[in-house]
Order: sequence, then structure tokens, then C-alpha cells
Amino acid sequence: MPNSYVLLHIIEGFRQDPEGWWNGCHELREFFRKEFDHYSRCTLDIKLSQWDSDFEKSVQDLVEIRKRYKVPRERFAIGLFPFSWGVGHGVPAYGKQLKRYGFQANVCVPCDGVYYRDDVLLGFLGSWTGILGDDRIKFPDNVLHTIPFFQKQDIPHGRGIATTQSMEQAIELPYIHTQMDDAPEWHLKCVEAAHQLIREFLPSKDAPSTAPTVAKTIEKLEESKLAHEVEGEDK
Repeated sequence: MPNSYVLLHIIEGFRQDPEGWWNGCHELREFFRKEFDHYSRCTLDIKLSQWDSDFEKSVQDLVEIRKRYKVPRERFAIGLFPFSWGVGHGVPAYGKQLKRYGFQANVCVPCDGVYYRDDVLLGFLGSWTGILGDDRIKFPDNVLHTIPFFQKQDIPHGRGIATTQSMEQAIELPYIHTQMDDAPEWHLKCVEAAHQLIREFLPSKDAPSTAPTVAKTIEKLEESKLAHEVEGEDK
């Protein structure tokens, strides 16, 4: 049976940081870790990134994983779970890089996406003009299925999603924007979507046979020692 791989990738919003103050995206990561702790991290990985991360580097890592573990393209699945600017900037930027390297996001569960306008002339101010108006957030066509959440309690609030792929009815929640990443409704839907991906793509909880192990590393060490001994004798 060919190897499989699933990535659950959470993308934070503005002023959130994977190493910073605890927030709802951190909580979702912990939820994933607890729910799927019996899977090898060489088969099922969980990542948390900032909204403006170096997504090209993230995708290059995926290329290396696919090569190292010999995962066929059709057995490589990605779930995206973005919040705020993670939706408005993260998904379009990440999706562009995924497409460039031949990947697709099988499912995306965006939470209260804030529109991001990358305006060179206006600079930082240009990005904030996206809070006003009614522009929809355009998802790349390699984001295959979307389940959006939004609120209308305050500003900024979730924008509509424009996609050429399938999308479920948007779910409105009774929270303000800064509470949306803590919403239990969003967390539960993310876990449900992750379970669906895993049922479809991961027949085994075990690591691929090509994954590094202590035994293999000791064997490499012994081979290295032997090679040095032979080299010493030749001298």
C-alpha cells in the first residue's frame, strides 16, 4: 500500500504569534494534538503559522516530505484552518505556493476572514482599508472545499469567500471578532473536517517505513565508524 500523509495547518490572524500569547488558534492546535495523538507525526502533522509566514518555504518542506516518504500526489492531503488575516492573506498566499508546487488544499474551514489588500502605494495603510467595503476574499482554485464561519457583531467581520470550488453555507456565530478564534463551534467543525480527511487518506497510524528510527541511526553510526577505521588502516 502506498504511503499517505495529512497536514492540518492552522493560520493565525493579525497580531497573533505561534510563540506569543495563548489564543484560540493555539487551543485548536492542542485540540488536534489530543484528538490525533495516536498517529505518527511522520504521517499526520499539525502546524501553526502566522498570517504572513513564508509560505513558499512551508511548501518546499512539503516537497521534501513527499520525496522522503515517497507519498503519491493523490495520497497527500492538506486541511487549512485560518482565522482573520489568516483567511484574507494566508489562504490566497499559501494556496498560490501550493499550486506552484503541485499541491492542493482538500478542505478549508475559515473563521471570520478579514479582507487583506496588499497595496504597494498605500503601504501598511492599504492593508487596513480592506476592513471597510464588501470585497470578497478570493480563494485559489486548488482550495477544493470551503466551510466558512463569520460574525456580524462588530468590525472587522467576516467577508464572503469567492471560490470556483465547492463551498458550504456560511455559518454565522454570535461573537465579536476577537472571540471568534475561541469559538467552540469553529473548533468542533475543524476537528470534524480533520477526521474526514484522515478517514479518506490515512489507512495507517504508523510512520512510513522510510522514517528515521533509533535503530537505523545506530546502524548508520556503526557504518560510519567502520568506514573511518578502514580509512585509518589505509593511511
